[in-house]
Amino acid sequence: MHYHWRIRLSSAAMLAMLVLASLGPSASIASNQASDATLKNSVLFVYQGKSDFNPAATDNHDFYALRIMTFDLPHDVARVYTKVPAGAQDITVWSGSNTLNASQFGTETASAHAGQFYIDVPTSHPRTANYTNETTTEAAFSAAESVFSNTAYSSGALRLVNDSLSGQYISPNMTVPSSFAVLSATLTIDGNSTANITPFLSNDAGSTWTQCLNNTALSFASDGTSVRVMFDMTGNLSSGNDTSISSFKILASYTPLSTVFSVHASYVWTAQFSSGRTTLDLSEALQFSSGGTYLIMLYLATGYLPSATGIGLVFDEDRAMNTYTDKDLYFNTSSPSGVASYSVEIASPKADSNAILYSAAIVIVLALAAALAISKMRRPRARTTRSPEPSGEEPEIELVGADEDRRKELVARKKAMLTEIEEIKGKMSSGEISQEAAGAELLRLKKDFRSVRNELNRLSRKAISKGVAAPETPEYESILAALARIDQDFEKGRLPENTYKTIRKDYVQRAARIIAASKGAVHTPLSPLEEEKNKLMEAIVTLDDEREKGEIDDKVYSDLRASYRKQLVELMKKVEDSEERG
Repeated sequence: MHYHWRIRLSSAAMLAMLVLASLGPSASIASNQASDATLKNSVLFVYQGKSDFNPAATDNHDFYALRIMTFDLPHDVARVYTKVPAGAQDITVWSGSNTLNASQFGTETASAHAGQFYIDVPTSHPRTANYTNETTTEAAFSAAESVFSNTAYSSGALRLVNDSLSGQYISPNMTVPSSFAVLSATLTIDGNSTANITPFLSNDAGSTWTQCLNNTALSFASDGTSVRVMFDMTGNLSSGNDTSISSFKILASYTPLSTVFSVHASYVWTAQFSSGRTTLDLSEALQFSSGGTYLIMLYLATGYLPSATGIGLVFDEDRAMNTYTDKDLYFNTSSPSGVASYSVEIASPKADSNAILYSAAIVIVLALAAALAISKMRRPRARTTRSPEPSGEEPEIELVGADEDRRKELVARKKAMLTEIEEIKGKMSSGEISQEAAGAELLRLKKDFRSVRNELNRLSRKAISKGVAAPETPEYESILAALARIDQDFEKGRLPENTYKTIRKDYVQRAARIIAASKGAVHTPLSPLEEEKNKLMEAIVTLDDEREKGEIDDKVYSDLRASYRKQLVELMKKVEDSEERG
């Protein structure tokens, strides 16, 4: 593994840090020391392909990652852990403005964390804090646990009483909050005849005392979390002294139970894609407590699709957070609990598939051609001639009379509505109209569109019932079966998208030529099985049209199409059996 030390602060990193500042606590992460560090916030920025942060990238198999972590770091923890891919290169780690060197991070070789990536807390990280307590009033001097010996608070100060030659005062116990150990303290006295005052400090609630000097730091030799002050006072009025203390202040330096430790780690790696897929392990298993927050920003090349385990990724469709025009952003902000292990599987675009899929496509084309040749040898029920010019469109049934006029009117309305739908989408994208207004208008248009489409389907069924249907030749049947097969191969990922479109267009044009050539021909009446088969094919074509226009979601489309295909295969087998018996 190679390490290079430099600080990278990209616009994405700064965005991630801004988001990080708004996130809440807390998730625990294991340590091999006496205590556990707590991961309060974590931001993971992942970018696919070549970029300013990864100029050495050659293709979309190369990734860059920036992880920003904020820990609640216990006083006795000096090492934290995170996760990097096994093939990580060009690793950079920094805390604040300090880039860490190789001796402060690497891969753990022993202990329970063997194989994990560790980061040592640098010596520059502040592990102390200050605590201030000032006593200025009679109430403060006289608080619970105060001890007066020949002393009292009067006339705005602590004084000797009854002209005593000496006296003593012990302050209340001042517990330093969230402290593991008070390391030192500085006592500042404001009063009269301070040369006659001998001060003492304690960091263990008065169990042990150490004499100190006014306004001079004192380091404690023992551990403790509470500060207490003691004054020995001499010099009464009879001796010409007015020894008194009007106020005193303690500034204590202590080690907190924990401190906030923020660290950045960036690295690059090459993902290993197999059959167009790879898995990114975005975090080790962490023990999250309620309120823990984890932000993932995953920038993928257009066409690559993620599916996550352990988290839900949101597509930044309106590009509210995305500043990279050539990338799609998927993000997650979660507050998990329990143990969470995050991984994301990334699939490359179908058009990006390797030579194996193209070879499969060639085999499929050859098989379809062979099937077509065999079908031509079978006995035809009607002879037709081909029209020299292909239509390039899906086969359509031509009606007669008033039905044909109505069909033309509906087709014109359908095209007008599609144009209007696109115009509304454009206005919504430009901000000319609000999303709410556009949504309401699109809902109305889609409802009208379905009504028009349904009436067109009814006219088609009416024509079929009168015998005005597509020719039932072996060649036409073979084309319909071929269309069903290549649709199935494409949906199962065996056929690249571009190849699929080319093959399908060719077969659609062949079907259109057969229909055009059969106009005016006299056909024998269709059997019930054949009529049902035609209706199924019509349903499949209509279903494709609905999906293409966004009128049906992918799940419903997939379920219905699978059902139609199954029924079609069964019917075609029945038709073949019937022909053989006939």
